[in-house]
Amino acid sequence: MGEITDRVDRMVVRATSPDNNIMAAFTGGRTLEIQFRPGTYRAYSRHALQHQLSQLGPLVFTGYRRGLNQVIQSVTGSTEPASEDWDANRRRYRQAQEKLVARAFSPNRRLRAQAEGLLHWTVEIKDGTLAELSEADFCREASKLVDRILNDHNIKIGELQKRHLGLRAPR
Repeated sequence: MGEITDRVDRMVVRATSPDNNIMAAFTGGRTLEIQFRPGTYRAYSRHALQHQLSQLGPLVFTGYRRGLNQVIQSVTGSTEPASEDWDANRRRYRQAQEKLVARAFSPNRRLRAQAEGLLHWTVEIKDGTLAELSEADFCREASKLVDRILNDHNIKIGELQKRHLGLRAPR
């Protein structure tokens, strides 16, 4: 597992919002940084930015899952992901994992998000935020929001593992 962990830690997934104005870099499966193309942050309405960020989330995490599968396949030599369909507990775990909803607020509570299975995102921005936060401050808040979503997701994954697989989360 050491080689897989090392490769994932070095993995950088890049994605761009559907309107091509927001770039995201997700590093090591832990840290998300976003940046706007010059001059675009102040041009967004709250609703338009919520929509773009809600669409960017699935792009980032789909890319991460693909990258993770590629790392696992290259390290193990397998050309296909392992099939665990024969195990009813693992099937139930995978189904519950896909439906798991993680929720969080940014530290200043101006941004809120939820992510179902990390593939269906809803991002909400408190009214007045874009006028009050600089672009750099907004990007920091968005990054911390994703940190908190991932933390909530990982806590809930641990609960699912315990319930369906009998595994305990590491302390």
